Amino acid sequence: MRNFKIILITSFMLMLSCENPTFDPNEPNDSFENATEISYNVEVQGVIAPEGDIDFFFINTTTDSLQINFLLKFPSTLSPEIDIYNEEKELIGKFFNEDKGSTLNDSIYYKNSQKYYFKILPWWGSSSDEEYNLRINIKSVPVI
Repeated sequence: MRNFKIILITSFMLMLSCENPTFDPNEPNDSFENATEISYNVEVQGVIAPEGDIDFFFINTTTDSLQINFLLKFPSTLSPEIDIYNEEKELIGKFFNEDKGSTLNDSIYYKNSQKYYFKILPWWGSSSDEEYNLRINIKSVPVI
């Protein structure tokens, strides 16, 4: 009688898929604690990706009565929102536009020299590999 050995050969294939989002040099900047410092009147780019991403930036001011001007251009698939906070992380301004791909160009007046935070997020839409552009300018204004 012959002895047979049963040899079981199994093969499998493992496939991995990885998204390659657009690189955002400001990341991680998704909270007040790791906000990215930006300079006045210098345009910065960022990406809202993956879904649920938000970006925080901050500036330090040295003027006691100021006008904070901002320009935020958003990608064609998202609607822009910018929230402005004072140094105590209290919301002092909220601006948005429900139209996808729109630009926010507005200003807010404040009387204290301090750190200001800017939270960038989509008002409508979830994420995009396209960059947004943000520019903050500070202007001294007369005290009234």
